[in-house]
Amino acid sequence: MLYDYLYVFDTYKEEKMVQSLKRMNLDLDTYLHLSSPAVEWLLKCIAVDAPKSIFTTVLKHFRDFCGNSMVLKHIIDSFDPTLYAVNAAAMVALVKQADASRTTTVEIFHTMATRFMQAPPPEEQRMVILNEVWKVVAKVRVGLSEQQIRVFTNLVIPFYSVGICNRT
Repeated sequence: MLYDYLYVFDTYKEEKMVQSLKRMNLDLDTYLHLSSPAVEWLLKCIAVDAPKSIFTTVLKHFRDFCGNSMVLKHIIDSFDPTLYAVNAAAMVALVKQADASRTTTVEIFHTMATRFMQAPPPEEQRMVILNEVWKVVAKVRVGLSEQQIRVFTNLVIPFYSVGICNRT
């Protein structure tokens, strides 16, 4: 069912679908936002004790057919972070490439930071991750919630030394 959703994702952008949504007084972002709980539920069910092969297949379908930020946020939140923490820098790049929706890049990084507290990325990737994430977060500092600031701070404190943080 999830693979079907990801496979037909491009059809949401077709003119016929856009017109159909317009007749219902919806735009694509609103429609996708309404489907978010269903996508989250599907991914939570699939991800329970899922091996790396399942995660890799879901991520491949995401890249090949979907690319939407809402879906990526749910993938990151649903799967065990040990499955992607080893490739954390690649995941950060994937987040930055995701197609915009009501789910912002900062929200995805917030989810990722929360998950990285459970399974930290390799030490050799931490500086790259910090720099790439902070480039995005720093641009929207005014719009960050207290919870988001707390999560980013809680991620930095245990995994980054004072020297590293002063170099950024």
